[in-house]
Amino acid sequence: MSLRFKITLALLVACILTAITIGWIARGVVERQFTQSLIDQAFVNYRQDVQNYAREYGSIEAALRSERFPEFVGRTRGDNGLAQPLNADRAPFP
Repeated sequence: MSLRFKITLALLVACILTAITIGWIARGVVERQFTQSLIDQAFVNYRQDVQNYAREYGSIEAALRSERFPEFVGRTRGDNGLAQPLNADRAPFP
């Protein structure tokens, strides 16, 4: 094998390994960002559900005495689990 071939092969292997490493890192970053966006949206929806729960009954204490929170969420969101808010300013779930 000539020196030129060895150098070319070394560079080719280095480029392939670099591309694989960048792809692996990018996948992890995108996955982490996606997961974080789902967590953020779930928190927004939860906070809105709690606000609607307290607003419907006048206070959180009265709401807890009248209806359990999971039952309230099931009733206001419907069978398919998608938001059917009491007010129109709820952010849609992506």
